[in-house]
Amino acid sequence: MIPWWTTDFSQSHTAAIEAAFRSRTVVSGSVTREFEQELAETLGVAHAVLTTSGTAALFLALKAVGVGPGDEVILPAHGFIAPAHAVLLAGGRVKLVDVLPDRPLIDPSRIASAITDRTKAVVAIHLNGMAADIPGLRQAIGSRPIRIVEDCAQAFLSRGPRGLLGADADIASYSLGITKLVTMGEGGFVATNDPEQAEFARRFRNHGVDRIGTDHFDRPGFNLRATDFAAALGRAVLADRDARAAAVRRVYEEYTDMLGDHPTIRMMPADLSAGELPLWPQAMCEDRDAVVAALATAGIQARPLHRCLADSPHLACPGEFPHAERFSREGLILPGGTHCYSVSAVVLQMTSLVR
Repeated sequence: MIPWWTTDFSQSHTAAIEAAFRSRTVVSGSVTREFEQELAETLGVAHAVLTTSGTAALFLALKAVGVGPGDEVILPAHGFIAPAHAVLLAGGRVKLVDVLPDRPLIDPSRIASAITDRTKAVVAIHLNGMAADIPGLRQAIGSRPIRIVEDCAQAFLSRGPRGLLGADADIASYSLGITKLVTMGEGGFVATNDPEQAEFARRFRNHGVDRIGTDHFDRPGFNLRATDFAAALGRAVLADRDARAAAVRRVYEEYTDMLGDHPTIRMMPADLSAGELPLWPQAMCEDRDAVVAALATAGIQARPLHRCLADSPHLACPGEFPHAERFSREGLILPGGTHCYSVSAVVLQMTSLVR
């Protein structure tokens, strides 16, 4: 079986976890603080606040910009469900807009018509390392007091016209889950240059206080603290970031080269020359479900892209989103990762099964 995603862990990674274990500091100790500093330095931002997941990081970012009950947050209609759930957890209401016709990124031309007097924020999702148009979003928002939160869960170390995605954002969130370029097994972090937002995130992840046992509980919060065990793994994997990024880039390039003239499967465009880093090799295929089934018979796992968010009834966002629906209907993820099986072997099977 060739899975859709593979990653590798070395002796240095397990040694880092063992060292954290011996330190006898488990929750958000010195290793966590050191990892946060390294993440901030990697992005060139002032603050990185580690938490339990990318979803938790986005939730913290939304709360840091003031999203609460009754507020509307605009999201692209295509993508993973986590951003929508983060909005709901923050007390907000999801408002969907369609994505671009050629790439599943939020369409700035749809923003103005979606804005109401309750709109608090727009979540710009840099999906699979592809850079959302932040200047276009800012232009669409104009002088309105609406915040842009950049969701970089799938875009750590990916670049766009402004440099590293999320590095110059008002506030950004990242995922360090198992299927990400840099992983701590499960985790995420908030990145910001605003000291007040960073302090808010640090306290909110710790029941609203700086130090439990010494502070007065006078504001809300949750337990969203990362562990030093997980942070130790993240630090060790971060040290290998260049090699892991090169592996992901190589996988995408090989698929693109080998499927360049395939009549059925078309790779989704990524601007490698601008520094975009496609985390997963994504493609479009009009007969997607049949392709996924055919590959499965050969022991090759391919994943359909996520359904249009309007299909999730609990979000209460009915409407027509033709571009998002097409990506959901035709998109698939081919096997990839930082330690991928032979791309040529996968393509050979694909070309023999899919015409």
